Amino acid sequence: MKDYEKKTLDTYNETAQDFFDSTVGGDMTSLCDHFLECVKTSFPKEDVPSILDLGCGSGRDTKYFLTKGYRVTAVDGSAELCRLASDYTGIEVINQTFEELDYEEAFDGVWACASLLHVAKEDMHGMICRIERALTPGGVFYTCFKNGSSEEFRGGRYYSDYSKDAVAELFADTNLRLQETFLTGDVRDGRDSEQWVNIIAAKLK
Repeated sequence: MKDYEKKTLDTYNETAQDFFDSTVGGDMTSLCDHFLECVKTSFPKEDVPSILDLGCGSGRDTKYFLTKGYRVTAVDGSAELCRLASDYTGIEVINQTFEELDYEEAFDGVWACASLLHVAKEDMHGMICRIERALTPGGVFYTCFKNGSSEEFRGGRYYSDYSKDAVAELFADTNLRLQETFLTGDVRDGRDSEQWVNIIAAKLK
């Protein structure tokens, strides 16, 4: 584990309850539903598509996907957040770092909401390739970054920011094709001025 990853995870473990409390109530319904619609469109004949919630945090989105009838595997690098998210969702949340992600064509969708933004830009291509391997052909990938171009520690966590125009480079030399990029505001209280770059891509069939 690289030093920036360890420091970021240490911060999440130390502040897990505060992070849980500040994020679990965020209304992500619109984005979640859009992602699920993309998955259903790609797999119209599959009764129960499978989703990986990568860096699930509080488990907020995992719980929503479960209520919609999807099969969900939830993972997070913070042991403390895994404990809180397991209690909240009612399923076991796997304590697994990004580096340990090792699935092959296992999921119809990968949801990585505000999690990959903690991956250094030099390591991002390798991370995207792991996600590509984890997706079934036609699988849908969602992630988001803070809108910008910085790469730095903030509040004990490492952040890689991307602009809307810069995200296409993330999928070079992969079998993932960018389908949508769009900006949204932050759903947390008091963060109305923050913008997020949202990305939806799909694995070639």
